[in-house]
Amino acid sequence: MKTRVMPFALIAAIVIGPAVRHARPAPKQDAPAQDPLTVRVVTRVPESIEGRREPTTAFFVELLMGAGSTPGGFATFGGCQAEAAVQPVLTSDSTLREELDKIVGNDPAFTYSVDDGVVNLLPSQSVPPLLYTQINALDVEGDSISDPFSRLINSPEVAKAKASLGIGKFSGLQLYSVPSALPPLPGHKEAEPKKFTLHLRNVTLLQTLNSLVRAQGRGVWHYAEKVCNGEHWTNIDLALR
Repeated sequence: MKTRVMPFALIAAIVIGPAVRHARPAPKQDAPAQDPLTVRVVTRVPESIEGRREPTTAFFVELLMGAGSTPGGFATFGGCQAEAAVQPVLTSDSTLREELDKIVGNDPAFTYSVDDGVVNLLPSQSVPPLLYTQINALDVEGDSISDPFSRLINSPEVAKAKASLGIGKFSGLQLYSVPSALPPLPGHKEAEPKKFTLHLRNVTLLQTLNSLVRAQGRGVWHYAEKVCNGEHWTNIDLALR
């Protein structure tokens, strides 16, 4: 099994107002989650990437790691050639937004966006159309992410869309849940995939992938599509940390 190192942890704040004598206690309310783009990136091993050329997506994943447990996802589309390696833009004491601005400025083939706390890195010219496949329903009842992820990519909607797009080969799901080569960020520790409940209706494949890692609270999905030597294939994998 391949191993990949990916990020984990969700940052939130709860504000408690002052008590008022004889007043009825106000109902507890969860404070909104912090905007992931405002999270400061922690650079723990800058010497490991200095002078190294890697694909932009590899630096994207490292940024998510440095931003704690920010969940995310990225897509690649290409031919027979491997994703081009680029010169890294070393992180400084800055926010995830500032660092993402650097990497897409360094490689205009990509753009980034945020879907309700999930950070996406997508091709700037053309997002793979399979990601816009409409999913009628996906229900998760107290399960961890592996089973619903598998059901999603093997769903009738995805199978029909693949056929209409001429995608003849589908490598399927690869799930990675491995310890990080780096120590956890201060205040965090490795955790087992949590169980959650989720009910989705009439959403795209892209939105569903984001919903799953958002509900899980961590993890990064990767959608890869290639047309090479007369074959058109795609693969989706998921890494948890």
